[in-house]
Amino acid sequence: MDKNGLDNFTLKLRLSSVKGTKRWDKDFVQNELQKIPDLQKVYVCGPPIMQQGFEFLDEIAKVCNLDFKTQVDIM
Repeated sequence: MDKNGLDNFTLKLRLSSVKGTKRWDKDFVQNELQKIPDLQKVYVCGPPIMQQGFEFLDEIAKVCNLDFKTQVDIM
């Protein structure tokens, strides 16, 4: 929570010590997003390889009642 009492962002750090295991796979991302009842926007910011790995977000957006074109930003 910031000094104004806002709690807009949550950091989800996930590391894997198992070789070959994807750190941010579809099941993990979907489970985390479904835990947020009033989800309004998803931002993905990272290197190109990370952005390519999130190509499944269009499917997850439907499950989470998000409009992929307006409520998901992959930067």
